[in-house]
Amino acid sequence: MKPLLIIFAALAIALLILFSGCVTYDECDLNKDGKVSEIERQECAQGDGNTGGKCGDGICGPVEKERGICPGDCEGIKPGAGSSTDADGFLWGAEFALGQGMAADVINSTLKIKYIKVRFQQQFFSEDGVNFSNFMCHPSQADCKEKIDLDKEVQKIKENGWSLIPMLSHNTESQTFVSSDIEGYANYADWFLSRYQKDANIKYVELINHPGESWKGTKEQLLEANNKAYEEIKSKYPDVLVSTPGFEYWLDGEETAMTNQDEYLKKTLEYVDYFLDKENGAKFDIWSFHGYPAKTASGGEFINYPPTKTAIFNKYAHIGGIAEIRERLNINGWQNVPIMDFENGTGGAIVRPMGTVSDSEDRLNAAFEIQSLLLSKMQLMASNGNYWPYGMVALKIYPKLNKGEFRLGSLKSDGSATKMVKSVALLWSKLSEYSYDSHISGEFDNEDEAWIEKFSSGSKDLYIFFKPFEYHAGQTIEFDGKIADYALALDRAPASITLTDTEGNTSSITPDTTIAIEAENAPNFLEIKYE
Repeated sequence: MKPLLIIFAALAIALLILFSGCVTYDECDLNKDGKVSEIERQECAQGDGNTGGKCGDGICGPVEKERGICPGDCEGIKPGAGSSTDADGFLWGAEFALGQGMAADVINSTLKIKYIKVRFQQQFFSEDGVNFSNFMCHPSQADCKEKIDLDKEVQKIKENGWSLIPMLSHNTESQTFVSSDIEGYANYADWFLSRYQKDANIKYVELINHPGESWKGTKEQLLEANNKAYEEIKSKYPDVLVSTPGFEYWLDGEETAMTNQDEYLKKTLEYVDYFLDKENGAKFDIWSFHGYPAKTASGGEFINYPPTKTAIFNKYAHIGGIAEIRERLNINGWQNVPIMDFENGTGGAIVRPMGTVSDSEDRLNAAFEIQSLLLSKMQLMASNGNYWPYGMVALKIYPKLNKGEFRLGSLKSDGSATKMVKSVALLWSKLSEYSYDSHISGEFDNEDEAWIEKFSSGSKDLYIFFKPFEYHAGQTIEFDGKIADYALALDRAPASITLTDTEGNTSSITPDTTIAIEAENAPNFLEIKYE
């Protein structure tokens, strides 16, 4: 009987301790089971860390990467395919066309990102919206001129350690739209995620592309199709974040500027207003903003505005449009819904079709793109506040060719990286180390004042500065050859100062507490180290 009495006594003492509130747990025992599992130890080590995630979320956050924890998130990522988030937790991605070996090398070795957006349309996989094939046909299953085995392409995505952002559009070839088409679209979204979510590591899904141009139904049908697809995806994959359709509002001009684009813009604004009215019941986790630079049309050609110029007619265009959408979301009760720019790549300042890029055009595109991406990041962070995720799909990683979307490609016609791509990679590498501090100088529509943003990392500061491009109505953007001076005053003596231009060339500046900045259109990176 003595052993039995001892057991009962031990149990009684344990229960007494438990109910007296004296039990203490290891701080890493997250489920309070008295044991610390390996995943709990990793999560505890990660902390909140501003990583925008946790162990097991498929995101190799900065703290996870630095400490070598959470192998389930970080294993399999190639040396070139980083977490895609910078020091602020801002997500950077790029658009990709399947089947490009050299472009994959640019993504892994030059840009070092993992979030890759690819466009898909329902007719690529199905004729009837009921039966689907993994053989993706262009332009459609009914007229298959080019066939790609998506199963094989997804395995390549997996091998590269990427995370696919699929943009799932409806049957864009159909000229009519009926209720059965809505079911077909929802079936398509369900089929795609069921087949590829795991292997393609899908964390984000963007719905219908540019409905102002592609949608043939009513605004009510667009919202219903959006909601049906949203519900199908979230019912099986609750952690996948689903965005609105990819609304585009880049045209800024009088109504007679370009008849077809003008009509697309009118429809887009109608759809946007309908989705933003919460009474209509739109369902989405993220507002998708296609942040192409604002443009006007002159002589049948589109002309980009400088990144620092505000739109004249269209309040939703480019960087200023982010703040406008944020205000509308807040007014309608969506304060906690983030905005992400899922499509921003224009190939730079020059938008005319071309298959080759001269060296001077390449340098101009690099300067334009860095200005544009930097300002867009600042506005997205300011607009989203504490509501993560925020980020941008910033480039189109395919060759610049004189056909369709390829004229906006960011690569040379042979598929190699342009100066612009390399300059963007330099920007991203700097932002992966330095987190945002403050705005120092510059304002929209002021072409004479230097624009300066400050970033910090421990005992180091980074200043990115440039002179805004000049705007001349009806003329394409050019280097203006002018300088904007600024006297940067430091609050302590620096140990060293390094200046890096957009092509990666560096020079040293004599350390002083006052630095004379001479800003040109091409941005520069000023790194200051303190003792």
